[in-house]
Amino acid sequence: MSALGVVAAGAACVLPLDPLTGVEIAWTLRERDASDGEGERRLRSCAGARLDEVELHVRDLDDPARARAFTFDCEEGAQTPEELTAAAARVFLDLRPGAYELTVTARGRSPGVGLMLAQPLEIDERGVTLTALELAPALVPFEITLEIAQPPACASFRARLLYDSPQAALVLAEGAAIPALYRAGLRSDRGLDLGGGEQSCADLEAGTHRLLLDPGAYFLAVELDGRTCEIPIEAGGAQSELVLALEKLPCAG
Repeated sequence: MSALGVVAAGAACVLPLDPLTGVEIAWTLRERDASDGEGERRLRSCAGARLDEVELHVRDLDDPARARAFTFDCEEGAQTPEELTAAAARVFLDLRPGAYELTVTARGRSPGVGLMLAQPLEIDERGVTLTALELAPALVPFEITLEIAQPPACASFRARLLYDSPQAALVLAEGAAIPALYRAGLRSDRGLDLGGGEQSCADLEAGTHRLLLDPGAYFLAVELDGRTCEIPIEAGGAQSELVLALEKLPCAG
């Protein structure tokens, strides 16, 4: 009968006489939005992805009654591929050889932030294996409602969605450029450009524009006829919408 157990990193333990078998598990948190292409789905930190904990539920397929869930702080198992080449995974599950199902549930600080995935897990007699998980938190809805006087009181409009703190939100390779812009190709469901392209105020559509964003903290940098202000946005938190009156921007300057 298969054993289900966990050994925490750094914990003292007595190894069994038979060979130790099981799985090391690590995860990275990758953004889900691909409006700039798959290569621009950047790695996020746990705080940047708004994830707090990761639950690993293991079920023995040969004996489905044998199942157990292990819950970890998100940071405990968050390791990049580069980090795994230099150190072992910090999460280890002590499993006897056999076939299992691994269900991964990542939870955030609000009910709308998180993800769930399931995959087979095969443990053989050769010892300890490594499973590297790529977790992409679900996109969350956000609405921007434009209020525009007629005729518009501006000529040109430019909007960019920026990371609030890219150094804190992203996992960047040493020496890599620090991106400020979230996505150059980001558009609302009605074509509102949030990637920095210049738009005529006369061509903007008043009303609600809907977006799907990676959870996190941002600034909406709005420029009207050369005048710029930055408006904080929290996607996946208590805030899910922003009313933007172009004649009275909600910022100083």
